Amino acid sequence: MALNLIIEAVGDGAKEGVHFGNEDAEQFADMLLRFMAAARDGAAKQNLRLMARLIVGLKRDSTFEADQFQRWATILKDMTALEIEIVAECYRVLKKGGVIDRPWAEVMEALSTNHDRNDIRQSAAALMRTGLLVPESLMSGISYEPTSSVLQLGELAELDSAAST
Repeated sequence: MALNLIIEAVGDGAKEGVHFGNEDAEQFADMLLRFMAAARDGAAKQNLRLMARLIVGLKRDSTFEADQFQRWATILKDMTALEIEIVAECYRVLKKGGVIDRPWAEVMEALSTNHDRNDIRQSAAALMRTGLLVPESLMSGISYEPTSSVLQLGELAELDSAAST
């Protein structure tokens, strides 16, 4: 199952013009070992799919280095499904561009149709460990602010399609 996710991601990347060559072999092997370790450790299929997309995204972005993969794989490996949804929604909001006064309010509104607001807040608090969200103190309590890393991860791992996987 895990290797099929890599094959699928590399095939999708090839359709977009992302090709791997002999010069990529060492870095790819290091990434594949880290990916397989995550699979062995029980990472969820959705997390592994994002990690596979990340490999292709790093190649597309010309930052194809095992150290970069390691950084993002460490974050993705243990994320819950709700945490992935939160980050994907943050990415969607940030990707719209323009001035967004309260991105967290928009994220919360979008996710609260399918999730309990307390579960969303708890998962957002847990995401602070990743550096993808930071707390923001408001008069009414705590809010969260997506960091620029959300945009970077979103582009690399194609987070805009994460909710559909």
